Amino acid sequence: MLASALVSTVKLRCMLPTSSSAPGTADADVMAHANDELQSRCVPLLMSMNEEFLTSTTDVPLVGGQAVYRVPDRCAGSKLRDVTLLAGNVVIHLPRIEPEMLNQFVTNATGTPVAFVMEAGGVRLVPTPSAIGLSLRMRYFVRPGAMVTAAGFAALTSATTSGLTATLGQTLGPTATDGHLYDVVSARPPFEFLAMDGACTDAVAVNPSHITFASVSPGIQAGDYLCPSDTSPLVQLPTEMHSLLAQLTVCRMLQQLGQYDKLDRASAEVARLEKVALNCLTPRVDGAPRKMRGILQNARRAGWFGY
Repeated sequence: MLASALVSTVKLRCMLPTSSSAPGTADADVMAHANDELQSRCVPLLMSMNEEFLTSTTDVPLVGGQAVYRVPDRCAGSKLRDVTLLAGNVVIHLPRIEPEMLNQFVTNATGTPVAFVMEAGGVRLVPTPSAIGLSLRMRYFVRPGAMVTAAGFAALTSATTSGLTATLGQTLGPTATDGHLYDVVSARPPFEFLAMDGACTDAVAVNPSHITFASVSPGIQAGDYLCPSDTSPLVQLPTEMHSLLAQLTVCRMLQQLGQYDKLDRASAEVARLEKVALNCLTPRVDGAPRKMRGILQNARRAGWFGY
């Protein structure tokens, strides 16, 4: 569902004219309410399912003597899914410890990290890294981009990738400059980011344009959307949640318009659609229940598999 289609759906359910001039009913107002409901209701619901929706990873090379590393800017709720240490081809799980446990470590010790502490907007590794050649992998929940209906995004006519550079068959537009950041959003469910925060590296209006990303999904193809960083022309939720987001926005609009006589019925529909979404999306794999999840975690902590 394009963001513009979401606005039309909300207006239809609220019985608002397409070109309404009443205060608070313009397309931009509807979109503001929809973005608020997306972040405050739909994202927490999707994260609570524990089915790895919205997840992504970023690898940060460790610097000798540097203990604190910021969580990714696009991290929903500044919440990490998992923290691991990469040593060549070996992936080592790092357990989280509480600040009260730091007194069990030598304050100025350095070496290979064995644990981490959450600290404001970052991760503090314990002990402080001393060697180079290691990387910190943070798995996190990506905050969906703010939905936009105005110009500023375009569908790709072609796409190829080579290393960290995507060659995209689409002009960036007259307002773009070298270094401007862009995302690529999948046009296919669940409409995830295929690449984030890529910088334009050639002159404006060159077609195709070259954009360098920290990581590029091999799934980029024609029809996907190129858009300014942290925005999206699509509803970045599984299709089964699009109607729920529309209905949540309807409730917000009815409350704003003071139509409380309709709000109870609209809220009941929200409850129904939320139940439908949960039934459709969980569990994500019917034939493979996750019975071993806790055992495998305990196995890693016990030192199995050579960790």
